[in-house]
Amino acid sequence: MNETQKSYLAAVGGCILVEIIVVIVSIFLFRENGGQTWAFLVLGGGSLVFLCGTIYSYYRFSVIFNENFQSKQMNPDFNKSNLEALGKLPLRGLAIKLAIEIPYLGIIAFCGSVLGIQSGMRAGVLFFQAGFSFLFSGITYIITDNLLSNFLRSHNITRYPLDLLEFRQSRKMLIISLLACILVTTLSVSSTLLLLYATKQNDAEILQRTLCILGVSFVVFLCVIICILINMSKHVKSTFADVIRQVDNLISQNKNLKQRIRITSIDELGTIVERLNLFCSNIASTMREVKNIQQEFMNIGGSLQENAKTSASVVSRIASNISGVKDVSKKQSELVSNSSEAVEKISQIINVMGKMITEQAHSVNSSSEVVNKMVENINHVSASITMMADQFTELISLSEQGRRAQEESKNKIDLIA
Repeated sequence: MNETQKSYLAAVGGCILVEIIVVIVSIFLFRENGGQTWAFLVLGGGSLVFLCGTIYSYYRFSVIFNENFQSKQMNPDFNKSNLEALGKLPLRGLAIKLAIEIPYLGIIAFCGSVLGIQSGMRAGVLFFQAGFSFLFSGITYIITDNLLSNFLRSHNITRYPLDLLEFRQSRKMLIISLLACILVTTLSVSSTLLLLYATKQNDAEILQRTLCILGVSFVVFLCVIICILINMSKHVKSTFADVIRQVDNLISQNKNLKQRIRITSIDELGTIVERLNLFCSNIASTMREVKNIQQEFMNIGGSLQENAKTSASVVSRIASNISGVKDVSKKQSELVSNSSEAVEKISQIINVMGKMITEQAHSVNSSSEVVNKMVENINHVSASITMMADQFTELISLSEQGRRAQEESKNKIDLIA
């Protein structure tokens, strides 16, 4: 059992205990004779059952305060079911209290005669007690609603299901307005019935006592209602002020889109806060995408800048190369000009040589006739030489024969000698 649950049960138990005391005191204030002892024992037992039963019912509802909403709020099923149960806690508490309280007041009204209440005052006393019961029911409802808001603030819950549409503010206004009407009605009816009874008794003491009780009750009713209205005003103001302060922080100069507004109530305001959180989340997502695109553009810009620098250097090189090409072209044009002059000279020389070759061709033609004649003469000479060579060959062979004959002669002479 955590502190919120303890505070909740203590506040509710205190209201119910005060209500029981008021009911018992009203019985003693309006009874005229002693009554029976067993009836007071029944009254005490019934009051104890009413107290214990109501506190036990509230305890069962308050178990939800032990859940850790902050750590489990990312679970959609847990978050929706538990927030829905938490939002219905004030109305459930009010319903169970009235369900136990109405039989309790009915038993007291039924046992009014044995408790010493005159039959003519029973209806007035019942409405008087019902008025206080509805008053404390409204107080427990408001206490539960305030504790619920404080519990939500302490857990820093920022996730609220989109499909959880709780119109609890309008319902709370309706319930409080209805309780206020019932309070005024029960107080008016009880005052009327009690004053009629006191007037019929023709007893100044009974009338004075009744007026005194009703006057004090009216003052108590008025003070409690004023306190309830002041508390409600402060609670609503603090709830909206907390949301407004968080929204101001969100739209301040820092513009921290990662920050989320806390859920302070499970009602129309909680739905609005969730829409704001979703809107901020979408804006943050869009801003992240814009930053990523901006970073990509910056990277592309850097690449383009580097490419521009590279292109500039390439263009510079191309320009220098073009300048060199222009120089080379200029030199080549000069060379071509010189070459053209040389070619012209060579063409002139070729023309001159052509003329000379033509003349030489005529000379060669003339010389070829001479050569032909020379060839013929050479052929005649060659034939003569050939004949002379044959003659020389014969001469040589004859000389050889003569030499051999001389040697034979010389050998013979030597032999003879």
